[in-house]
Amino acid sequence: MTVMTLLRFMSDAVREMFRGPQRYWGWLGLLAVIVAIGATQYASQLQDGLVVTGMSDQVSWGFYIANFAFLVGIAAAAVLLVIPAYLFDRKDVKEVVLIGEGMAVAAVVMAMAFVTVDLGRPDRLWHLLPGIGEFNWPLSLLAWDIVVLTEMPETVVHAVHDTARRENSSTNLNENVAFPITRG
Repeated sequence: MTVMTLLRFMSDAVREMFRGPQRYWGWLGLLAVIVAIGATQYASQLQDGLVVTGMSDQVSWGFYIANFAFLVGIAAAAVLLVIPAYLFDRKDVKEVVLIGEGMAVAAVVMAMAFVTVDLGRPDRLWHLLPGIGEFNWPLSLLAWDIVVLTEMPETVVHAVHDTARRENSSTNLNENVAFPITRG
């Protein structure tokens, strides 16, 4: 994909976002108000700490981490729906899995946002990076989550690769996608 193709795609997408009937604009306005209220409340939480939530330590911790775990599950399920379409070069399914790809990306971004909010202060985010920050291994549950979630995609790709290699003779496997991923 060239840069011009990507820019054309982005401009077309933005143009489509700003087309719609009155009801569509009303819905966008309502969502904008909800986002503004959420941003204001998060700014208050950022300034004064998690005490503004009115929840105990366990409840606020559970709320943010439960949403994190839920969104990671959504992203994993979406990825598992997307992989076979590309691995077996199924053109009839590829158009449908675009929604799954978008959902996976949105779920991962929101999961990262919940981790950031759970930290209480975004300036602590660098502590989660192994080798740079104080990773607090193995005492922190969040450290375990990060290790598992960074290793999970590689494990899934290797499992798909092994399965595809065993079934290569009987299926229409797209080797240009399947095999180079696991050779690096």
